Amino acid sequence: MKNLILFIVILVNSLIINYINKLEQNECNCSRPWYKDFIKYFSGVTIFISSFIILNLKKYIHDTFYNSIECIYHILGILNVYILFRFTQDIMKHDCECSNDWDRKFVYYYSLISTTIYVIWFIISFYNEYIH
Repeated sequence: MKNLILFIVILVNSLIINYINKLEQNECNCSRPWYKDFIKYFSGVTIFISSFIILNLKKYIHDTFYNSIECIYHILGILNVYILFRFTQDIMKHDCECSNDWDRKFVYYYSLISTTIYVIWFIISFYNEYIH
């Protein structure tokens, strides 16, 4: 089951990179360049990390180093979800014709779902740590 989820993560992030590359190839100027770059590079890192886990290469890395990387990745993941959501909102708000495709809707709804999951995860973690 874990590998199936990681495969889906790789697929989703490949679609996101493809969407960003399409915007760049079409010279879609109504989106912010730093948003595109951050999203594209973070998606690439996500694909790399997911592949690393699928191939079971974690055993070759010291636990302390892996845990540090994992913590940094999760913090950047929260930032990425926000940027992804903001990116698609900006494009939709400016009625950007060069980005009006199924990819944009997919990335937008993916960012909404991811944001919801992070908020629920935060609430549950906070509840378990401080209230329960």
